[in-house]
Amino acid sequence: DITFLSARGATDVVVPTLQWLAREGFVYSKLVLVKEALDKVAWLEDAAMESEVMFVDDFTRGHHTAQPVVDDELLSALRLRAISFHVFVPEETRWPELAQQFAAPVVAPAVSEPPSADQ
Repeated sequence: DITFLSARGATDVVVPTLQWLAREGFVYSKLVLVKEALDKVAWLEDAAMESEVMFVDDFTRGHHTAQPVVDDELLSALRLRAISFHVFVPEETRWPELAQQFAAPVVAPAVSEPPSADQ
C-alpha cells in the first residue's frame, strides 16, 4: 500500500497536487496532505502502529525557492523514532521504477486534507 504523504502548507492544493502526481506518473493508493514536513512524523508513527512503514522522500524543503535544502530536522526526527526511510533522488531514479521496487498497488487515490485554521 503506497500513501503519498506531502507537506503542502496550504489547504487549497489538493487539485494541483493530484494533477502533478498524475502528470509525473506517481502510483499510489492514498494521498495525505499535512501542513509542515515535521507533521509527517506523527502520521508515520500512527501508520506504523497498524502496519510496517517505509517512508520514501527526497528529504528537501524550500521547493518554492531556487535552491531546496536537505531537511535535516525531519531526518533527525525519523531516526530518533526509528522510522524506516529511503531517500528518493529524482535525478537518479524515476518514480515508476522506485514504485516497482516497493511493489506499488493499482492507482485508487483517496484524499485526506490538513485541518483548517479554524480547527
